[in-house]
Parts: sequence; structure tokens; C-alpha cells
Amino acid sequence: MSSVEAAFSFTKDGGPVDGKFSWDESVLHFAPAEPIERNHEYVIELSTNAEDNAGVSLDEEFHFVFSTKAE
Repeated sequence: MSSVEAAFSFTKDGGPVDGKFSWDESVLHFAPAEPIERNHEYVIELSTNAEDNAGVSLDEEFHFVFSTKAE
């Protein structure tokens, strides 16, 4: 599971977002230290270095981008 945390990236406008990981059996939860802000671009990535308990990794990187609206 530590490989998953190491392979995880969450950024705001290109800079890292601090937060904490928690696990519910095999489900990873990430809680940002600060609330998500308006008018920013966020990117969540999980590299192919992430492995499950059997040592199987992702076939390709996961990449998700979202933007929050201005007020």
C-alpha cells in the first residue's frame, strides 16, 4: 500500500497539495489539509509504480484534471 501512496500526486496550479492518506481495507482515501479552493486547476495522478497486494501494477498512468469555478 505504501507504493500506492508514493505513486499518488495531487496538485493545485502545478504545486503539491498537502494532505493525509487513510485506508479502508483496499480503498485509499486522501484528505487535503486545506479545503479545495475556487478558481484553480487541480490534477490527480497515480503512476504505474502503484502496486496492489499481489504486486500487480497499473497498465498505464491514471491522470484526472478538474477546475473549480470562480465565485
